[in-house]
Amino acid sequence: MTNFTWDANAPLARGVEESTKACQALQDYIDMGAGRSLAKLAETYQAIPEDAPESPPTKHLRTLKGWSSRFEWQARLDRYLELEMKRREAVRQARRDALEDADWNMGQELRDKVGEFLGVMSSFRTRKVRNTTAPDGTPLRIIIEAFSATPSQLAHMAKVASDLQRLSTDSPTENINLGGAALDAAIERELARVAGICEAGTPQAAEREADGGAAQPNAPD
Repeated sequence: MTNFTWDANAPLARGVEESTKACQALQDYIDMGAGRSLAKLAETYQAIPEDAPESPPTKHLRTLKGWSSRFEWQARLDRYLELEMKRREAVRQARRDALEDADWNMGQELRDKVGEFLGVMSSFRTRKVRNTTAPDGTPLRIIIEAFSATPSQLAHMAKVASDLQRLSTDSPTENINLGGAALDAAIERELARVAGICEAGTPQAAEREADGGAAQPNAPD
């Protein structure tokens, strides 16, 4: 008896010495899934009516055992399952890569939006001016300024952006240098700094100095 050879990259393909019936039985055996056995395959074949459109490869368990031994069904099954596992892992990895790229890009877009707002935040300022007098009669001009986004909102956006990008690179999200109240405070300082730069040298700043009082952003309207 000659040694049977089969393609390791296509373990279910019919070998040169293998009959069509034997190869079909192998495919049926594979398709049975977990719990498969030659005895169960024989029972399945034996249950097929004699007048069925297609007859089974065989109805004899002994024949199936002979094919299984000669054509190395178990080795081919093991190889098939190995290749199938690699194929599924490749699909899962491709999905993970796509998700990581999407998270990274979304995080970067969110970072860019926060940075863009910080750069042009003076355009989003609202200003209220009220003229009044101090208890000693000194005239005061109270200027109240606000921005369309709060420090907490910007801090949350920055945190979400950081988490998305860290998750996409398998970095821990809990080990960031700034977070929660610390991140809120950092962005609030940046808001105050940018607001101060925008306000310095403007006519309103000169008016406050001339009126003898500074802006009181927390004063009631």
